[in-house]
Amino acid sequence: MRSGGRDRVILTGMAPATQKAMMLQSLAQLLQDSGDLILDGTSTLTLFTSTLQYLTQIFEQHLVPRNQNHGFIALSSHPAETSAILQAQFLFDVLQKTLSLKVYLEVGA
Repeated sequence: MRSGGRDRVILTGMAPATQKAMMLQSLAQLLQDSGDLILDGTSTLTLFTSTLQYLTQIFEQHLVPRNQNHGFIALSSHPAETSAILQAQFLFDVLQKTLSLKVYLEVGA
């Protein structure tokens, strides 16, 4: 992840599972700290296609009930899993409200 200047936030490509988890944590922290600039349109959130694809997988895994399209989602009683669900929900909410999103296709992807 890197800052692309005052008006852009760039999240670099995907890596092994541990790095993906760290990327999600870093993205969530970045959006908690500076998300207001993205949500009000002052800054642009820039993601590689592989990052957006991974985020979509996380959203489907944690937020979409397997046999339903709508409904109540109960949080897990396992603290580590609950944290992942809350983080996924936060990222989902911010991305849904993002005014300016750029998606780049990685070379060789």
